[in-house]
Formats: sequence, structure tokens, C-alpha cells
Amino acid sequence: MKIFNVLGVILAFFCFTSWGLPITSLPGLSSNISFAQYSGYITVDRASNRSLFYWFVESQQSTAKTDPVVVWFQGGPGCSSLIGLFTEHGPFVPNSKGDLDLNPLSWNRLVNVLYVEAPAGVGFSFSDNPGDYDTNDTLTAADNLIFLELFFSEEFPQYQKNDLWITGESYAGEYIPQLVQNILNESQVLSQTLKGFMIGNPVIDCIAVQESGNTIQVQLFFWHGLIPFVLYQQWMQSNCSEPNINPSQECLSFFNDINKIIGFYDPDNLYTDNCTGNATLDATATQNPGCVSFEDNLDAYLNRADVQTAIHAKPTLWQECAGSPAFNYTFTSPSMIPWYDYIFSKAPHIRVLIYSGDVDIATVPHALTQICLQELKSTQLSAWRPWFVNGQTAGYVEVHDKYTYATVKGAGHEVPTYQPWSAYNMFQRFLNNQPL
Repeated sequence: MKIFNVLGVILAFFCFTSWGLPITSLPGLSSNISFAQYSGYITVDRASNRSLFYWFVESQQSTAKTDPVVVWFQGGPGCSSLIGLFTEHGPFVPNSKGDLDLNPLSWNRLVNVLYVEAPAGVGFSFSDNPGDYDTNDTLTAADNLIFLELFFSEEFPQYQKNDLWITGESYAGEYIPQLVQNILNESQVLSQTLKGFMIGNPVIDCIAVQESGNTIQVQLFFWHGLIPFVLYQQWMQSNCSEPNINPSQECLSFFNDINKIIGFYDPDNLYTDNCTGNATLDATATQNPGCVSFEDNLDAYLNRADVQTAIHAKPTLWQECAGSPAFNYTFTSPSMIPWYDYIFSKAPHIRVLIYSGDVDIATVPHALTQICLQELKSTQLSAWRPWFVNGQTAGYVEVHDKYTYATVKGAGHEVPTYQPWSAYNMFQRFLNNQPL
């Protein structure tokens, strides 16, 4: 970290300019921790004071100063990366008492992890110009590159030469490839340290899914027991089952009717307990009057005034995903295949892991991801096979010359939330260039 004089620190706090500060204590954390952590803002556009909030946790290992730096982006678009920190693979888990428990499977047991809330308007990130909340893929990728360049050049130059990994899930499947292309084309420093990226249940999209996505989804519904055979048969025998990049209004209405018949369920995870937000095959075996979900615990914790002060955040009504009417995101990349193709041709040394929780039924199902990956120009090096943790099948994996694809058994959309031990092992093995 840079050394600031007292006046500089005061100005940083009250003006919320572009530097972070150590987190010296966290409300509700009674356990001692062995690692340093920092949080604050980096301003990516000084004209509008557009500033992205981050939380940086150093590695718990004695080799923290040389361990890789892993950057995490959440999906949405418009969801906070603090979801990843507090409910997936960060060192802390908020509980119903308002305290923090330690996560024994935190990724920072292995690496330094940087959680970035992007774009502006998400979480604690903000701009003085409301027009900045009208954004898109291109602007977000540009801001993310500026953020990383400033983070490594001005905030934490001691980590500038460490291995760099970009990670995330869901709509980060759009954020990450576009950021990686910007790194390769525009950042000589970052492109030299970038080792690869990992994305869970990624939004990829491709021509095949655009043409047949609803039919694939109906098939998933039927084969998972969510709709009756008669309805499935009606769909498959209708014109709606034929590939069509512009389905008719009649077919869209038919698909909506199918979703209504299914009723309330969590598209992120077939086996979610809708009360706790956890995943269990015993969801109906217990009664939970007045229960509080993981998300409720997180919302309550990050909206405490003492917590926001402790993490150097601008006082904000923090939300998991941008709920302000002012936040408007435009999708500008209908297919990510050209981005992947460009990255593979520009930097064939980059290592890529794509993984899917196999009971994410409707958010970004594994079937859609696999279909799109087939459009990539690659050669299979290792055929589909199970991979194991503690002697149990943790999922399936196939290795290509340009990427590795894996499924995680029993995991929903946010893989580390639902299968933390499998997710931790997968992350560790791929990071260390070991076979799953």
C-alpha cells in the first residue's frame, strides 16, 4: 500500500477518491485472522467520479506476497461480487446473529483474492453522474481494465508481477472474455502476468442456443420431472420445437405457459430449500417458521452503519443486485464465441476452465453451455470422464487443447455455495495445473 499522510487519509474518506485502506476490524468477527485485507474505491473516471468498490483479502499462506492474485466478478448483470465473498468462497460467512463465521474452504487459503463490484451502480460502486448507470458490456470491460491497471500500478504495485487469474460466474461469462481481450490488446503489464480465467455456469450464448434454446430448456424440464410427458410431447410435435432464431409470439406464449405450470421453483438449483436458500434433498422434511436466508443475513450485515464504516464504504443502501431504476444495462454481445476464438488465437498459452453446476436447471444449464462450447475450434485431448473428491464422483470433465470443461455434481448456479468442498478442490487443482 502507498503511505498517506493524515490529511490524505481524511480526504480519502470524505471524498471517496481512489484508494483503499486496511480493514483493521470487522463487526461481528470474534476470531483472529492471519491475513491482511483492504477495501475502498478506485476511480475509473475522474470527470464523473465513477468509482468501483473492492475488497481485497490477502492469502493466508506465508507466501502471500508471491501467491497468485485471483480477481472475482459476479454476474447479473448488476450483481455484487460481495455475494462471492460472503456466500461462496470468501473467508467470512454472516450468520443469523449478525456475526461472522469463518469459512474453512475460503479461496484465500491458497491465493490472494480481489472482489470487484462492477459496473458503477452495483453494490457500493457509484458515480456522481447518474448517466453512468446506463451502461453496457463494452463500457464495463473498459472500466474493469482501468480498475485493474490502477489497482496494480498505484494501489498494490507489490503484486504487479504475481500470476493473475480472472474468475467469476454467470454473466461474468460476458464480462470476463471481453476484459481478457482488452488486457491482451491494451495492457502490456497485465498481459504478461495473466495466466488464465475460470468461469462457472457462464453466459456464453451462441447460434445453436439462440435457435433451439427453448426446446433444450423444455427437454431439461421434462427429464428432471418438472412437466408431464403430454406437455413435453405437445412441444416436441409443434412447430415451436424447430430451430428458429426468432420464435413466433405463439411459441413464446407456449413456453411461458410451460413455466407457469411448473410454478415456483429456484431456477438456480433444482434442490434448493426456498426458505434458507441452501440446497438439500430434505427441503420438505423440516419446517422453518420465520427463517432467515443466507441472502437476508448478507443484506442485514452489509447495511449496518458500523460495517460500512469498517470497510471504508460510502453510506449506501447495499443490494445484492442493482435494484435502482437508474441502473440500465444493455447487452451488446449476443454470442461470446468470437471472443473466445480471438483469445485462443491471440494467447494460446492462456488456461481456461469452464464449469457447470449440474442442477442449475434454468438459469444457465450445463446443456446450453456444452452446446455453445462445441462451436469453439478445439481438439479434445481427454475424453469425458468422472473426477473425484474423497473417492466420490464430484462431477465429470473433458479436456480440450484450448479449455477444460467440468461439471460439479449436485451444484446449482453458484457452484461454491452448493458444493463448497468439490468447488475448492476443482479450483485448487486447476490453479496448480493438476488434472481434475
